[in-house]
Amino acid sequence: VDASFTFKGGGWGHGIGMSQWGCYGYAKHGWAYKAILKHYYTGITFGDAANIDIRVRLRSGLSAVKVSCPKAYSATGSGSPLEIPAGATATTTYVNGSYRVVAGSVRKDFGSPVTFTPSSGALRVLTATDLGDTGPYRGMVRVVRSGGSLMMINSVPLESYLRGSVPHEVSPSWPSEALKAAACAARAFALGSRKPTESWDVYCDV
Repeated sequence: VDASFTFKGGGWGHGIGMSQWGCYGYAKHGWAYKAILKHYYTGITFGDAANIDIRVRLRSGLSAVKVSCPKAYSATGSGSPLEIPAGATATTTYVNGSYRVVAGSVRKDFGSPVTFTPSSGALRVLTATDLGDTGPYRGMVRVVRSGGSLMMINSVPLESYLRGSVPHEVSPSWPSEALKAAACAARAFALGSRKPTESWDVYCDV
């Protein structure tokens, strides 16, 4: 007998791994986070992970990268660091084979990629990311030349990375076991995406 079917669905994301709403449903029915994870990722084991840095590619194809910080911060590369006063905007360009950083009255050319590090607090990214975002970012911001232009990379400790990713996937009002499962899944995804031979590990989007 001929029959026709209509499928309706919704959602967003990369389609890999655990359904967040499915995780929510299982947690509401009393499942512990390890049981939820084992349901979605068969054959897994559990262990501890070090709080290593995850490198998030914020944007590529840039002619200049602008960052700032409410506190004093520094730019490092080859040679001695450049100390930048609080509130100053640092602009990095690539000129005659060098990374040039200009921040108000201070300036320095570096022969290698530049890393910006806050003395405390968080850097502010002023150059929009692939998602169009600007504002405070945990960790450090690295500027690397790639394919004839500049790439902006956020290097951030794994546990801080989770603070920026998990709240965009699940609500803090959800059952704690769902939040635990989401954190474990995000942590494993980030660790599994590391590319030791590349300059970055993950994108800043889904």
